[in-house]
Amino acid sequence: KSGYEPKKTPLNSYSQKNIEVVLDTSESGSRDSARKGLTVYFIRHAETVANASGEQGGNGPLENHDTLTALGEKQVQELKDYLVKENIKPDLIIVSPALRAQKTIEPFLTAIRSTAQIWVELNECCGQEPTGDPLPTERPKVQWKLKIDKYTENFVFRTSDDIYYWYPQSYEEGLFMVMTARDRLL
Repeated sequence: KSGYEPKKTPLNSYSQKNIEVVLDTSESGSRDSARKGLTVYFIRHAETVANASGEQGGNGPLENHDTLTALGEKQVQELKDYLVKENIKPDLIIVSPALRAQKTIEPFLTAIRSTAQIWVELNECCGQEPTGDPLPTERPKVQWKLKIDKYTENFVFRTSDDIYYWYPQSYEEGLFMVMTARDRLL
């Protein structure tokens, strides 16, 4: 949202059924990745025309969902400046296939001469009501082969299977999609 000030909130541990992540936050100076811990930044895309006009849930022209407003462009610049000033140098940058998300992080990628992986699992999901059906146990087949666009060459696909959008057909498929991204990250 407009006016949001980014804050660093360290997470020292996380537990969920069958998953426990404990981060080493010591300042030992060791470059050993096993001792370095894990810092995750979640960044929402900058403001789009659809956000500003209230065109939620896919309403309105498609281009409005990927066109940044003047405020959105300002947010992108402020994000890049903040990450560069804080000397943030991620080991991995992952991004939604949505062009609005790619446009939001692209100036930072250019500034640090890096790339980001497009993860199809980070596409919009879970807009439907829960049905109570069991969660899928494997990724559903692609129903519509709509190819994902890369905004610039600063973006790469994790695998050749990731070049098509994943549109969940139910809330449960959407939740499975989110859990797949979580599992990839962990």
